[in-house]
Amino acid sequence: KRDISSPNYSHIHDALKERNLDNFVSRTNYIRQSKGYNIGVEYFFNNYKSSSVKQIQVTTTKDNEASNAIKIEFNEEVKDLKPGNFNITNALIREVKHDDKTYTLYLDHFKSIGDVEVKLESIKRKDYKFILSGNNTFKFKTEIKEPKAEVKVLGDGKIEVKTDDKDLEYNFNNNDWQDLPKNKIIDKITAGNLYIRFKNNSGLITSEIKTINIKKHNIYANQLKVIGRTIIGVDQTMEYKLKDSNNWISIDKNKLTVSTPGTYEIRVKSTNDGISSDSEIVVIH
Repeated sequence: KRDISSPNYSHIHDALKERNLDNFVSRTNYIRQSKGYNIGVEYFFNNYKSSSVKQIQVTTTKDNEASNAIKIEFNEEVKDLKPGNFNITNALIREVKHDDKTYTLYLDHFKSIGDVEVKLESIKRKDYKFILSGNNTFKFKTEIKEPKAEVKVLGDGKIEVKTDDKDLEYNFNNNDWQDLPKNKIIDKITAGNLYIRFKNNSGLITSEIKTINIKKHNIYANQLKVIGRTIIGVDQTMEYKLKDSNNWISIDKNKLTVSTPGTYEIRVKSTNDGISSDSEIVVIH
């Protein structure tokens, strides 16, 4: 019997269906309580003879191949069990994998940081009685971890994330999280904040988010002057190219003399901690 303040029982029905118990319900009664505005619902279940219930012996171990998993072995195969059939404490079941007589429960959202004891309390399914034997409590160690990462600007809106950590994801300026590419190169970068964290694949790591600020260099139009075919106001932090060329050339002096008339682009080069500036246009006649 469940008292709730709104006559919406879909969550109860879904819970029964997930555990394959919905077919047990013979009828329901809806009763308005004498005090207040609560409505009570009573579920009546069919009775089954004990001889119709299949007994399953259960052995539980910690999965050595997955750091966040419990392995459950039956004495015979039971198909199509879902996370809702397993009742555990101090964690949630992220995924269930079935292989013959074995189910592996992959855990997530552990109750606390540090040593956490997770217990398999019971397994429920209609027509079955699961008999747990041996140890059903297992200790997991969770941690808060921050990625160790730096960035190197490669130029033209690309950066390389320098890190030895695995299973990382990133977002830029609070956009969607994406997997860090295998080559660890991110393109289409502009000025702003790069956020990096561990993916929660293992379920055991609560990741701190590492923030790396990507700055953009500036160049000012009034700092460049043209005298004949010489551009002054430049320095060794800059580079130039003809407008229709893809080849940027570094500037190594405080002035730049060109031999060919045309339209030139000049910008501040990218550095390890900053991307290149926008280009300024200079016309040489």
